[in-house]
Amino acid sequence: MADKLTGKILRIGIMQGGRIIEDRYLRKPETITVGESPKAAFVLPLGSTPIPKYFPLFTFKRPYFFLTFTGSMTGKVALDGGKTIVDLAELVNAGEAKKEGKAYSFQLGEAMRGTVKIGEVTIIFHFVQAPPLPARPKLPASIRQGWIKSVDWVYFSILFACFVLNAGFLAICSTQPIPKRAALEMVPDRFARFVVADLPELKKDTAADLKTEGEGEKKAVEEEKKDEKKGEKTEKPEQEMSEEEKAQAAARRKAEIAKKVAGMGLVNFLTSKGPSADGGLTALADTLAEGGRFGDIDGTMQGVSGLGVATSATERGRRGGGGGGPQSKEIGRMDVSEGGKADLAGRQEAEIKGSAKLGSLEVDGSLDADSIKSIVGRNLPSIKHCYEQQLRRNPKLAGKVTVEVTVAATGAVTRVEIVGSTLNDRTVEDCIASTIRRWRFSKPEGGEVVFTYPFIFEPIR
Repeated sequence: MADKLTGKILRIGIMQGGRIIEDRYLRKPETITVGESPKAAFVLPLGSTPIPKYFPLFTFKRPYFFLTFTGSMTGKVALDGGKTIVDLAELVNAGEAKKEGKAYSFQLGEAMRGTVKIGEVTIIFHFVQAPPLPARPKLPASIRQGWIKSVDWVYFSILFACFVLNAGFLAICSTQPIPKRAALEMVPDRFARFVVADLPELKKDTAADLKTEGEGEKKAVEEEKKDEKKGEKTEKPEQEMSEEEKAQAAARRKAEIAKKVAGMGLVNFLTSKGPSADGGLTALADTLAEGGRFGDIDGTMQGVSGLGVATSATERGRRGGGGGGPQSKEIGRMDVSEGGKADLAGRQEAEIKGSAKLGSLEVDGSLDADSIKSIVGRNLPSIKHCYEQQLRRNPKLAGKVTVEVTVAATGAVTRVEIVGSTLNDRTVEDCIASTIRRWRFSKPEGGEVVFTYPFIFEPIR
């Protein structure tokens, strides 16, 4: 069992080509990373060494440090104060180093020291008592100035003068009496005319005129109704009319229809009732009835909006078939309700679906791959939604989008980058990146983690 750290800190030296190129005391207990990434605590020229660019070599899990190494690394660790020296491979074979993902982890004690070789670089580590911090340099007393000498007297004098002037102004204002709010009787007569204006009196004759005008309109409406009833009563049956009376009646009814359909839509005209006695005929049927009373279709259609008369073959268009664009509908399927309204049910747009599949995951760090797959799989429908939005505009849209995601030590996504795409659609790619930024993963044990995941999209036929 390794000893707990009792006031000792980790000292790490970097050796290359037989020379120590860096020596550092790490006073704060935290995870130490190495690699070619500029984010690493120790930036090393590892070249083609098969380790991640950002590798947690010393992982701190309170209150112990753990040495993390891979199979490509070599080195030795001195146990029991240097009495026993073992290779990293021996720690693995003896079961002292536990496997975590693709690496091995060995618990260190304050009496241990050792070396780890990564390519051409050798890392030396051991625990030491923290050396005292260097004293802050102080200037000689002859050079140091007091606070009086450091004061800008010109600026201070201007500031003091402004303060005195403002204080005097406030003192004068505080001695002045607060003015009372003026009542209406205290306002001089020359101003009172504008404050209180005389309201115009409503003339008595005005109310009488309004009453008379209303009664006149009422009488006019009643006389008009009487004339209509009188005309209905005096009109003879069609069988008893002479040819001249029939012509006059036809002209009168034609004028009534033209007045009613003026400004009316085409569907309203087709479904409105004609002026027949039983109300059974529509205005169109009444007009086109063979031998009927309203044979002049040009006069009947006058004033109907949404309808014109074709004057050439190109304007007449094709006949029959009942086809048309997206807004066409067979006349037999119109739902005609009361008041001449026809309900045109909208055509339902064909549903377009696509599929989103996951490729091979590549992880650079100590975050569990199964955990990443679980979180990505749970949020895959939101990625699929980004693709289907553009699939409606381009039904042939298909391809693969490869995303590189950086997860911080807190589990939050700090960076999303599209590293490859055969989809060639910026809108889908931006939507995918924006969606992934809102995800949250498990907290990595070894600090920041970078993983690459491809998404494969194709339409469902």
